[in-house]
Order: sequence, then structure tokens, then C-alpha cells
Amino acid sequence: MPSFGPINEIPGADDDPGQPVLGNKNNPSDSIILNFQPPTVYNTPVKVIIPCPGHADVNGLYVFLYKGANWIPGCDNKGNVMTGGDGWMVPGSRVNHNNGDPSTIEIKVYHQAPVRAGSIWD
Repeated sequence: MPSFGPINEIPGADDDPGQPVLGNKNNPSDSIILNFQPPTVYNTPVKVIIPCPGHADVNGLYVFLYKGANWIPGCDNKGNVMTGGDGWMVPGSRVNHNNGDPSTIEIKVYHQAPVRAGSIWD
């Protein structure tokens, strides 16, 4: 059964320009990382709900997954699966839940990987 693993096993990106952060470079502490364990491939896609505290509107946020040593975009803010998300995220599965407490992004995935929502800052 999937569970959450320790966050400290996944390098954060808050102090690395060009890496995703939830919010912006002036407010990187809103970052959320979900570290699912153990690594698993599913027979049926699994729904993942990414909490985005501090964001009433998540329409502008991308979804990132952690592969090897980098955070890569899995889908853009419109839900289009990007190259890094091929085979990981189900196309067309993104649903934004705005004005929640917190607002969330819902996606479906074929296998587990650490995940977060955010934007790229310069």
C-alpha cells in the first residue's frame, strides 16, 4: 500500500534558481513535496491530490516530478503532459480545485514519483 516517505530524502528546490517552487522566489516556504513510497507501477492509474497552501487559484501552477537528481515538469498549468511526464501522468487527468483550504491540483499517475506543484522563477 502506498505511503508517504520522508521529505528530507528528496532534495528541495527552494534555493536553486531555475527549479520549481510553489509560489515565487520571494515566498518559497510554501513549497509542498509529496514523497510516495515504495516505488510502484499501478495496473490502474491512481489519483494524487497535491495541496497548494497559500494559493486560492492554482491555475498558473505546473506539476513537477522528481527524476533521479532533478525536478522536471510533468504537466503545464493547462494540464498538458510534458515530455518529462510521458508515461507517468495520465493525459487529460488534471483537475484544479480552487478556493479550497488549501486549494489542490488533482492528477492521475501510472507510477509513483515524488511530486510537487509550482512555477519556474528566474
